[in-house]
Amino acid sequence: MIETRHTVLGMACSHCAAIVGEEIGRVPGVTDVRVDIAAETVVVRADRPVPRAHIDAAVEEAGYTPAPPPPDPCGTAPPGTAPRETGPPDTARPGTAPPGTAPRETGPPDTARPGTAPPGTAQPHAAPPPAEPPPTPRS
Repeated sequence: MIETRHTVLGMACSHCAAIVGEEIGRVPGVTDVRVDIAAETVVVRADRPVPRAHIDAAVEEAGYTPAPPPPDPCGTAPPGTAPRETGPPDTARPGTAPPGTAPRETGPPDTARPGTAPPGTAQPHAAPPPAEPPPTPRS
């Protein structure tokens, strides 16, 4: 038994889940479909490998949007997809970043305005003022 998890965007009620489940259940090889509306996920069980494209087509036929698969943490791409770039960022050109990431700003903090810090860093907190001693009783 092969089990795969898919994300389906736009499901809001049990009727949505039923429509998606019925369409995916018609795909050859699929033996069971479980839909989680709150998580927008569908777990598909099949007796043989079923291409993601067939599941995605069934989701689209039901009128919903299949989300792209999450990146593989091992760096391998599923069959039929382009491999993901791996390795260190391109250091030959300053300011380049790995694919899919935003470039990080570099350089010293902005000194024109006190209290500013580089992007992505926490702002320092000012120390609280010292506590005043309690008033001395008068006699």
